Amino acid sequence: MNCLLWTVFLSLITLAFTTQKLEKSDGIVTGSDTVSDIDSENESDLEKAKISITKLDLTTFDDYVTHDTMWFIMFQTNWCYHCQQYQKHFKYISKKFSSKAPDLQYGTVECLENELLCDRFNISSYPTLMFFTRSNWIEYEGFRQTKSVLSFLSQVTRPLFKQITTEQAEPIQQLVANEKTHFVYLLQDNYLKEERIVSTLRKLEDYLQIYRNIVTFSCMSYSDYLLLKPTNPMKSIFQNELPNKKNNSMFFAIRGESAINVLTLDVFSLFNDNNNEKINKNNNKKNKLINNKEFDADNGFNLELKIKFLNFIENNLLTLLPQFQTETFRGIISRQRPVVIAIFDFDFTTNIDAHEKYLSELKKISFVDNRFSFCWMDGYYWKQYAERFEIEMDKLPQLVIIDYEKDQFFKPKKFTPSSSLSKNINDFLNSIKINDPKFKGKKSSSFSDDQKTKSKFEKIIQFILNYLNIYIYIFVIFSVLYITRKVYTILKNKKFIIKQKIE
Repeated sequence: MNCLLWTVFLSLITLAFTTQKLEKSDGIVTGSDTVSDIDSENESDLEKAKISITKLDLTTFDDYVTHDTMWFIMFQTNWCYHCQQYQKHFKYISKKFSSKAPDLQYGTVECLENELLCDRFNISSYPTLMFFTRSNWIEYEGFRQTKSVLSFLSQVTRPLFKQITTEQAEPIQQLVANEKTHFVYLLQDNYLKEERIVSTLRKLEDYLQIYRNIVTFSCMSYSDYLLLKPTNPMKSIFQNELPNKKNNSMFFAIRGESAINVLTLDVFSLFNDNNNEKINKNNNKKNKLINNKEFDADNGFNLELKIKFLNFIENNLLTLLPQFQTETFRGIISRQRPVVIAIFDFDFTTNIDAHEKYLSELKKISFVDNRFSFCWMDGYYWKQYAERFEIEMDKLPQLVIIDYEKDQFFKPKKFTPSSSLSKNINDFLNSIKINDPKFKGKKSSSFSDDQKTKSKFEKIIQFILNYLNIYIYIFVIFSVLYITRKVYTILKNKKFIIKQKIE
């Protein structure tokens, strides 16, 4: 009997340690919960930093987060072991970063007590870290170690628009030296001298956060443009598009050494303060933060100009063919178009020429076809994700079209690199767009129902395992008491026997 009890006891202890080593997984990126990378040397100095972490709930969240501040928030549950361990880590990060971004606020949300709030942001694993501005939010999807989180915060809190001056010849050269789209806002001279341009551009930056890893933004005054040397590529880009009147502010979408599109836009007219008050009266605060578009009311967008501006950004957004990564995923699908993904295996393929030809042809198509968003994927790195769409790793390169809005994907027969490759791809894209019955969309396990079922199952298992730890601790206490009592009884009996022998 005693052997059985000890076997059960040791099994439960082993299970407890196993559950503590479980790591968060959101389906694409895994993270580490370790806090061992906390800098012990600076820990005493950081204790002096006065940082408050606000506990937010359903009634206070909208009032706090929609103000003119940035927020970094941890969604957690009290029963989650990882959350308990990460609280010290989160506090350390807030103090460590306080000197770099004094305006950044920190908060926590208890999801068991605020299920509606957490469901609003599709929180399915704990802890989940999210960065908020007035008009957008970004989920942190990287490793949860100090260095990784601080790098993320440095990226999302720095100014999105970089001011270009005539002295910055080298940065200008770099802007036109690659295939990445760059947006340059050419402003009237007096605008850059006004204090309100800072807050106004900041509003614009908040809304454009999701594009940060896909394209770059900068602004330049008209007088600085005039001082550019004739040999500067930016000079020729602007002079071909600028009107004679210099009092117009213009948004340039630049790729390579040419402006692919131009939009005349007064940034102040984009944000209409009168419109702001009118919209807020009809806005339900409970639904403010469901997605980034619903932030418009709080920012006071002039709705007509907003549509015009966003269409301009969306139509000129992506590089010729961006790589599918966690940093670019949101920007790629944000265009609300089917996504064409070419899957390659450049590291292990024996036919590199076929891969390069395929990539080259797809670049040409993506440049002229605005019906889809295009990207390419490292098949070896994203193997598990690609296999959800019936991609066979031994038959790369392959193509798949994913319609994230309709939760379906389309996969053609294998295209062989040939003189007709471009035609074959175009024919396939046209067939999908006209709903050709030959190509029927399929459901993937990566979409809603399976993902929701998996998330609920993981929550239940995690809940059981965490409560199991409590019973283990109770079992340990009773075991210690039981053993102590046994030892005491044995010693007492032994003492009694010795006493009898002496007598």
